[in-house]
Amino acid sequence: MPSRPTRRSMSRSAPTTRSTRSMSGDVIRLSEQDRGREVPVRPGDVIELHLPENPTTGMRWALDPVPGVEVVGDTYAGPGADPGAAPGAVPGAAATRILRLRVSAPTRLHLRRAQAWEPGTPPEAEFACDLVMR
Repeated sequence: MPSRPTRRSMSRSAPTTRSTRSMSGDVIRLSEQDRGREVPVRPGDVIELHLPENPTTGMRWALDPVPGVEVVGDTYAGPGADPGAAPGAVPGAAATRILRLRVSAPTRLHLRRAQAWEPGTPPEAEFACDLVMR
C-alpha cells in the first residue's frame, strides 16, 4: 500500500497552472489551493493570484509589502465583479480578485483578507506562499 504524502511533501508540489510567455517570463497562476507551497520562479515571472473576495462586504485582500514583488495588475472576475458589464451579473455577489505580481527576487507572499477600517481585528483569511528562485 503506498504511503500517504506528508504535509511537507505536499507543500513542495507544483503550482496549479503555468503558462509561458516568450519575452517577459512565465505567467504562473496560483489560487487558494497553492497556500503554503514553494513556487519556483525566475526574475521577470508574473504571479497571477486568484483569490475569492466580496468587496461589498469590505473584506478585501491586502498584500503585505515585500521587496522583490511589484503589483502590475489588480482586477476582478465573476458575477459580482462589475454589475454593469455582463448580463446576469449579481450586485453584491462574490467575485475573484486577480492580482498580477512581477517577481524580481525570492520572497514570501503574504496576504490577509480583512476590513481595512478594523485595524487590530484578526483577518478572516490568510494566504501565504514562498517564491523561490530556480
